[in-house]
Amino acid sequence: MLHIAGRQQAAAVLNSTAALSSLPAQVITRVLGKFRVDKSYEPLVDLSLDLKYDAQLNKVLSNDVVGVTQGNIVTHQNALPFNGAPSIQEVEATRLPNGVTVVAADTSSPVVHMGVYSGVGTRFEDRANRGVLHTLKHAWFGTTTRRTCVGGSREPAQCGASINLDVGRDMMGITATCTRDTSDLILDHMTQSMICPEFFNHELEAAKAKALNETAAAMKNPDTVLLEEAHRVAYRGVGLGRSVYLKPENAGAIDREACLDFVMHNFRDANSTVLVGIGMDTSLVSELADEYLWSLEGGSVAPPQAPWAGPRESHIDAPGNTTRALFLTEGAAAGSH
Repeated sequence: MLHIAGRQQAAAVLNSTAALSSLPAQVITRVLGKFRVDKSYEPLVDLSLDLKYDAQLNKVLSNDVVGVTQGNIVTHQNALPFNGAPSIQEVEATRLPNGVTVVAADTSSPVVHMGVYSGVGTRFEDRANRGVLHTLKHAWFGTTTRRTCVGGSREPAQCGASINLDVGRDMMGITATCTRDTSDLILDHMTQSMICPEFFNHELEAAKAKALNETAAAMKNPDTVLLEEAHRVAYRGVGLGRSVYLKPENAGAIDREACLDFVMHNFRDANSTVLVGIGMDTSLVSELADEYLWSLEGGSVAPPQAPWAGPRESHIDAPGNTTRALFLTEGAAAGSH
């Protein structure tokens, strides 16, 4: 039995993709429209002198959910590997004139961790482009108007950087670990498909093949199937009920025009974009955001409505002797007392 306190919490807990992050709680609330830049926040990672860290941003504040191999819940994690880096002293936040929010936590470490988070997830897909975000996950670092796909793969490797992209129903996160002096180049790679995408069809074919292989592997996991079905039933297959995977029956509809259209309509909202820098001070993170995210516009992209469908049930026949069951109830609205 699983009881979820609110609709958005249900989607967050049931999300069967890899953890989006890493994200401090105030950044999540910012993306949801509740973040206040005029409020001071305490550090979310309590690192003593004996608990220094050298971890990717998407591992700093996330723990695996017990029993779910494909999902994480954003939470505190205090036991981080020792690396000799100074501990985080303060989390600072500011907002640029175009609406992009900047969050920084300086550690004076030569290795920095960055994350670009957008309040766009598969709930923004429609019936015609279902699976487009899963495809973009594998095509994000392809050819753009600034560089070829070869350069997109080679330059981060030459810098010794690692970049990851994760998508969910409510958010998308691009995280990277690199040296401080290459942070501008790596941020350019992280955001180029948001600013100047190309998405050539021959590259999309390879991306769709990877996405379909990932879907096939995920659908062999009964826990993933259960969570996918729970979302579909709870929200009637729309909004938060959309799958986070590309399905074979819709792969043919995902082409260059569909990808460009989705990016241009959903990733231009500066108010739902957050840049996080760990190991960097606010001035440096703000300077990078101003240089690479200046073209994002204000305004707000309204997420599609995802009404709770009410009491429903679903049964899935499967081989074997093991039965899995999930019981969900709708509680009070998120943030209510």
